[in-house]
Amino acid sequence: MALTFNAPTPKYLVSAGVPVSVVPMTLVCRFRAAATLTQTFVSLADSSVPNQRIILYVAGGNTVSLLIDAAATAVANTSTTITPGVLHSAVGVLKAVDDRSVYLDGGGVGVSVTSRAPTGLDVVGLGMVRDSSPSSPLTGELSEVAIYDLAWTADDAVRYALGYTPDQIRPEGLVLYKRMIRDEDVDLVGGLSFTASGSPGIASHPRVIESYPASVLAAPLRIPVAMRTYRNRRAG
Repeated sequence: MALTFNAPTPKYLVSAGVPVSVVPMTLVCRFRAAATLTQTFVSLADSSVPNQRIILYVAGGNTVSLLIDAAATAVANTSTTITPGVLHSAVGVLKAVDDRSVYLDGGGVGVSVTSRAPTGLDVVGLGMVRDSSPSSPLTGELSEVAIYDLAWTADDAVRYALGYTPDQIRPEGLVLYKRMIRDEDVDLVGGLSFTASGSPGIASHPRVIESYPASVLAAPLRIPVAMRTYRNRRAG
C-alpha cells in the first residue's frame, strides 16, 4: 500500500538521521500529486536552519524539480510536467556539487550546474520539508522511496519508471529503501526509523516488477528465466 498525505493539514514522515549527506546521491519515489501546488516528495535538511537542504518536489508549474539550498539555491526542472492524480516516478541525481539532473517518468531531464553544497543535513522528510521552517506539504501519495549514495544514469531512471523496484537498480549504492506500505516506518536497508505526523493514510500500492527467486527460476518446466511478474504488492 502507498501512503497518502493531505495538505494543508500536514501529514508527513520524518527520520532521526540521514543515510547520506554529501554527493554523489540519488533520490527516487513514485507519486501521485493531487493539486498543482509546490509539494515535497523527499527532502534532506538541517533541522536547525531554513536554508541547508536538498528537495525533490513538484513545482507550481507541474514540473518535477530538484532544489539544492546552501544559503543560496540552484534548481533543476524537468522539461515535462505531471498530470495531477496520475501515477508518476521522480528521480533526482546529484553527481557532483555542480552536476545535478532530475527526471519525470524516466525522461524530460532537467539539469543544474551551479555549485551548491548544503551542510548539516540531519533529517529526511517524506511528504514535507523538515527544516527549521517546515513547508511545502504533499497532497497525494508516495511509494517506493529510495536514496542511494551514488549517481544514477539516465538508463537507471528509465528502469525505475518502468516499475522495477529500487533494490533491483544499482543495489550496491542503496542506503535507504522505504516501500511506504501501510505503517511500516523503518527503511529496509539501513534501518533508519521514521516518525509519522498527522496520521498519513493508506492507498493501493502501484504495480511493480519483481524478479522470481533464483530457486524458482531454476525449477524445470515451470517459469522461463527471462520471465518477470507484475503484481500489486499488498500487505497482510
